Amino acid sequence: MNGTGSMAAPFISVTGLTDQELPVSKCPSGVLHAVIPSLCVGSSQDLRHNAVGYVSFLRGNTTHPEGKTTDQINFEYYREAVLIPFITTIREKLFGHSPGTDIPIELTAFGLVDEINAIFLDLKHRGILLLKHNKESALKDFISAYPSMIGRAAPTSSVAKGFLSNGMLDKRTMFWPDYDAIRYISSRNWF
Repeated sequence: MNGTGSMAAPFISVTGLTDQELPVSKCPSGVLHAVIPSLCVGSSQDLRHNAVGYVSFLRGNTTHPEGKTTDQINFEYYREAVLIPFITTIREKLFGHSPGTDIPIELTAFGLVDEINAIFLDLKHRGILLLKHNKESALKDFISAYPSMIGRAAPTSSVAKGFLSNGMLDKRTMFWPDYDAIRYISSRNWF
């Protein structure tokens, strides 16, 4: 999701599958991508939705012949199938940018998942954080979902109410303290 509320296609990763659950003979790469029609916001209310969502199944810590892990293969697929098309569409539809032309600095984008993967990879290469594959995958999934979770748990409007009611924020500017409200709160008999 971006700041305008536009949402990319859902991408669910099921990690840590065994050889029995995702047989090597049927899926040598260790990564199976399922494209699911109507796996999108609003499809249960309006059956005309035809957008797709993705579910990736990953065998536990398999290394591909080219030296790529299942996580790398999965992320590359996500980047090519979901992230880049989403960013390209946003640039085109909201900002009139023509695909294939130079991207102005104000339309440069990065993904949270890009940042998380880069940090974990750096920590692993430096020998600082050496997590088991399943634990690392679960942690990265949690971290990438955290902004959404905290946004629901503490929406800006709810948090702001507390700051407004005690005078820490002025209702007009939403920036400066409201000294009249602070004086009123301070003068109340609380006991």
